[in-house]
Formats: sequence, structure tokens, C-alpha cells
Amino acid sequence: MPKSTRVVFIALLFLSIITTALVFKHSKDVAERSILNSYIDSAINDYKEEREPFIDFATINYFSWDKIYIFGSYSDCRDIIKALDDPYFWFECKASGIEDYEGILLFVFKRKSFIAKSTTYSGASINRNSQVGYSHNNASFIFNEEGRMIWVGDQ
Repeated sequence: MPKSTRVVFIALLFLSIITTALVFKHSKDVAERSILNSYIDSAINDYKEEREPFIDFATINYFSWDKIYIFGSYSDCRDIIKALDDPYFWFECKASGIEDYEGILLFVFKRKSFIAKSTTYSGASINRNSQVGYSHNNASFIFNEEGRMIWVGDQ
């Protein structure tokens, strides 16, 4: 086999391995976001169906987190990056569509200074973006008259 053919073959093999790894990572990310969204749904539905006096995101406990940040539709990724103090979240923020779409929220859970998980969620809105984040013990919300989530703290 000529040297140029071997180089092309090795390059194609390398690209196929990288593509396969990225597809598996994407599939895993989609599954993780689906699980996180079902926990968010559960917290919101418990409140809406009056099983809980408020939306308690502290019930999302299948992974470790210290703070939750919630950003509303049309939030600027520059502001989100600044609030999170994490420039590496830029690509994920842009991919979320938070800057462009109505009716979605971006939930970001941090553990210490690292992002533990994030997801977009549709069907809710928030009164104001969280610039400082809400601690695990104070991640309690209700819906106001306009149907927007508002923070009620540790009530």
C-alpha cells in the first residue's frame, strides 16, 4: 500500500473514531438533560397541583450542586457567562438558544466553581435572571399573577 494511501486511511480512521466519540457524548448529554428536565417538571407540577407550597428545586438531588442559576428568554450569553464566572460555558450557552427563543429557561447548576449540569426548559418563565445564583437551601419559587417564577427564598 503506497504511503499516501496509508496516510489517508489513518486520517479517515482517526476522524471516524472522533465522530463516534462525539455522537456517544451527545447521546449521553441528551439523556442527562431529559432526566434533569423530568426532575424540574416534577418540582413545578408538585407546586401547581398544590402538593407543595412552592417550587422546591432542592428536591433535585440525584447529583451534587451548591447553586442554581436560572436565565430567561432572550438573555445575553455575555451576561450569563459573567454571572456564572465561567468563560468555558460560552458554546453551550450559544447552543441553548436562550438568546433567540421565547418561552425557554436555561437552568445551570454549579458545584463549587464548576458547572455540574445545565439544561433548557420550556413552558415556564422567570421574573428576573439570577445574577448571583440561589443556594441549594434557598432554591424556592412560586408563580406570580403573570405566570412567571419568582424567588421566595427559604420560606
